[in-house]
Amino acid sequence: MAVAVVAGDERIPWTRWVARTFLGWCAGFVLAIAFIVGIESLGVREVQFPLAMGMGLGVGVLQARTLAPLLGGARPWITATTLGLSAPFMAADLLGHLGAPVLFSLAGYVGLGGLLAGALQWRLLRARATRPAWWLLITPIGWLLGGSTVWINEALPKTPGLIGALQYVAVVLAGGLVLGAAGAVALRLSGLTGPVQPDGDRFPARTAP
Repeated sequence: MAVAVVAGDERIPWTRWVARTFLGWCAGFVLAIAFIVGIESLGVREVQFPLAMGMGLGVGVLQARTLAPLLGGARPWITATTLGLSAPFMAADLLGHLGAPVLFSLAGYVGLGGLLAGALQWRLLRARATRPAWWLLITPIGWLLGGSTVWINEALPKTPGLIGALQYVAVVLAGGLVLGAAGAVALRLSGLTGPVQPDGDRFPARTAP
């Protein structure tokens, strides 16, 4: 069976990484909508950072299910993913509310956020990988391609009604498969080694050095 990561005597099948990233992307889509609705219910309008925060949190939590033993806990990976992806959106929202002209591109900001998230994740992985630069190189591309599903939707013929809505959601969610595949390749090329999280196990407690 093809594998994404060889870790000690155990292996993470590439299908597990892709599946968890996809599920995290789907959860992030739901969280993004919930966060936007929640922020707007407080009277805060025209902000984009809740979208990125929801997506980063969803993906971070599900990916951390696999990497938590390697990192000593889930929190560092979740924080790196959520903070990195959200930062460009937060900066743009702040500048916009200060009256500065801001050119917004969802896919572009996702790509930039993916670059920052990848850099923060790289700091966590570099001591445990033989070629960690691959992670820094490939993951932003995965985020950019995942976010580009918005452009794909704009290029597709518009279908009215429920079918059109389902088509839109399906295309957006397909970005999770793209991100998962990119991450699987990055982990394999990075030469990551260490313990892995078996399916169904709980996160181990983070221990002090």
